[in-house]
Formats: sequence, structure tokens, C-alpha cells
Amino acid sequence: MRWKYKALKRIVSEHPLYIRSRRGLHELSDRLRRRESLSATLSSQSIGMIITEASPNTIYGDYFAAKGLGDQMEKLGYQVIYIPERPVYLWHRIPENLTILISLIHTFDPRPAKKLSNALTVAWIRGYVPQWCEKPWFDHYDLVIATSDIALEYAAKFTHPNKCAGILRLAADPEIFRPGPPVPKYESDLCFVGNIFDVERQLVNHLSIPSGLTFKYYGRLTDGKSWLARYHQGPIAHNKIPKVYNSSKLVLEDCTPMCKPWGCINSRTFEALSCGACLVSNDVPGLEQLFGSLVTIYRNRDDLSRIIKDLVSDVEKRSATGKKAREKILEAHTFRHRAMELKRILANHV
Repeated sequence: MRWKYKALKRIVSEHPLYIRSRRGLHELSDRLRRRESLSATLSSQSIGMIITEASPNTIYGDYFAAKGLGDQMEKLGYQVIYIPERPVYLWHRIPENLTILISLIHTFDPRPAKKLSNALTVAWIRGYVPQWCEKPWFDHYDLVIATSDIALEYAAKFTHPNKCAGILRLAADPEIFRPGPPVPKYESDLCFVGNIFDVERQLVNHLSIPSGLTFKYYGRLTDGKSWLARYHQGPIAHNKIPKVYNSSKLVLEDCTPMCKPWGCINSRTFEALSCGACLVSNDVPGLEQLFGSLVTIYRNRDDLSRIIKDLVSDVEKRSATGKKAREKILEAHTFRHRAMELKRILANHV
């Protein structure tokens, strides 16, 4: 397909993260033309990842989950491509000889893709569980995998149980998220990394900063009147997050309402532990069973205040916990582990 300059200019103007220049538009055009030829060059073991946006600057976590897993699948001999919804909509352009199509997005309808390709379609549920299952096309997926037992059991009510192929949790890239020296710019007693939009967050309601302690919050904050605004450091690039974790005495985690009830432990948990951080989190089903005392769980405001005061003053406990947390990630929760797990799941169905 020939892409006109005006059409590309319109696309870029709607997505300011992309370069607004003729050179930038030509680069985007070249990328789209390369995407056109993928169908002719795919190997016999090829995976397409349905994501929101294929950019390291994105605020959407599905890209980083897909990329972490995809990089490791490539090391196992698979060819991996990423099929984004934006800034250019490519969900309708599924290569006909793709082997496996994995969707990380509940709004993706696999039915048109099945007309374009014979690929095995896989739904990877990482949250938004009811939204996934209530879509009219959910039963059209060939396989369903999820990041928790609770989510997978619920999904089995909306499709044939034999399609529910297994658990594939999120993970961390230990080469990116690794222990390191503190960076003065990011140093604090407490930190939190996450986007806070219009959904009520447990951490916002339960956290109070003890007198004398420093707190830094990184991420998107839509409510400028929130009490968090005074601590807000702005958005942070994904590859800078390890510096934040390594520069904070305590890392606070807050699993969102879209994930928490379903036991879908988010990527921030794995990433913080991979850095050897001392992590404090709200209570997520399965979290304690997975990590035991390596994650300190709070259940109410008083509980959180007590935990913060105790851990901030206990250097030895923080250090010992962080070291064991890193070992746990390396032992069982890297994307290398997840790639091997996915390969075993696919071996039973491809």
C-alpha cells in the first residue's frame, strides 16, 4: 500500500510521541512498507503479538510484556512480530502464514484474523478478566492462557475448558531490572511507579507519608488536585525504572482494581524484586503463596504506616530481603522461564 504524506502527517499529529518532521514521516512510512513484506519472510515458527502500541515510549504495559516474552521466544527459534493498534492500525493486517497469534488486548476480535490466517489464536489474560470473557468473540480463540488460576478458572465458564491451556504469569528481564548503585537524582525513602487515572487506587487511600521521610511518585497522574501531586516527579521511561528502584529504601506497589481481585500480579512486582528491592504491596490473591515473606503485604492504612516505619529503619532486613527476592526471580520468574513455559503449552496444541 502506498502511504501518502498527508495521511502520515495526520497520523503523527494525532500521536505526538512520534517525530513531527518529514524525515520522521518517511521513517514511519518505511516501517509500514517493511510490515507489508513480513508475510513473505515469516519462518515456520512465527508468533504475532497483538498490542496497543509498539514503542518503548508507550505508557501501555502490554508492549513491555510482549517484548520481554518475545525476545526470549526468539532465542528459542521463533520469529516474533508486534502488531499494534496505534499510531497506525495494523490489527487487520495479519500475515497469512503466521503460525501463532497471541493477543494481549481484550478489545481485539480474532474472527477477522482467522479469515486472513490459519494461525493458532491465543488470548493472554493479564487483567480486565470480565471484559475479556464477556466479549462476543471470546469463544473464538483457540487457546486461553492467563496470569493467575483465578482468571483461568473464570475464563473456563465462557469457553470450552479444554481451550484453557495454562498459567503464564508476567515476569522480569533480569538484565534490565538488576541491582545497582543509587542515583542521587532518584534517591528517596519511599517510591511508587504507576499510572493513576480515574480508577480508585488502594495506595492513594491508605498511604500517608511519615514525617521526616521522602517520597517520590513516577507515572501519569490525571488528577492535578490529588495529594500525590506534591510528590509527583512526572512520567518515567521504562528503562529508567531500575534506577528508581535501586535508589529507594522501600518500593511501594499497588495492584490495580482491574487485576487485584483476579490474582493477576502485575509486572512492577516482578521488576522491583528483580532489582533486589524491598517491596511493600497491597494484598493480591496468590502473591503471598508465590513470594512468601519476600513481599511485605499491607491490608489497611494502619498496617501500611507501621510497615513503612519498621522497614525504613531496618537496613539489614531490607538488604537480606532484597537479595533473596533477586534470587527468587532468577530461579523462576524471568521471561526466559516464561518462554519455556509458553513453548511447552504450545507444544501440546501446535
